[in-house]
Amino acid sequence: MMTTTLLSYYACQGRVTDPREHADLFDDVPCDVPALCRLAQGLVLHVGWASAYGVELTDTSRRELSIRSVAEQLRVIRTADPRPLPAPRPVASRMLGTCRAGEADPTDCGQQAATGLWFMRVNVVRDLLALAKTEISPWDGWRHISPAKRTLDDTVAALTDELARMPSDADRLGMPVRLPAEPTGELTPPWSD
Repeated sequence: MMTTTLLSYYACQGRVTDPREHADLFDDVPCDVPALCRLAQGLVLHVGWASAYGVELTDTSRRELSIRSVAEQLRVIRTADPRPLPAPRPVASRMLGTCRAGEADPTDCGQQAATGLWFMRVNVVRDLLALAKTEISPWDGWRHISPAKRTLDDTVAALTDELARMPSDADRLGMPVRLPAEPTGELTPPWSD
């Protein structure tokens, strides 16, 4: 069972997720998950779907893909449309971005040439780092790793399973996910050549 301390820890933003001067934009944001999903879908357009909606990528919108901080993302959204976040936006004015969803079959997980167990390991590490408030961007260049490094041996696969269990272990103990003060190779992003 989660303790108040654990809930308090996750109720606070990390460095990347802190909205800073744009916190007021969250005043009118709904609290239920389905409404939050609709809100996100009204604010963010997945780059892979832009052409399907007739949105042409500009140099500016391509640069938006590398925006990491929520404060900067909110600045871009507010600059394009100063209305409250729940106000519907036309597709062309949505900030470009990406969302993640996956299946248990590793060959079904990924995008374009980045698929399989390697892709799942990248996301296990990214999710674990995010839970420890060490957020990184999904655009950090991991897709460019050489094909030779896109395989997992049994040792790395077993380690990935251990990393994937860390959040539920922390929940069971009523503690936030904490990384070692000096992260070891297991937590080094697996996309670096």
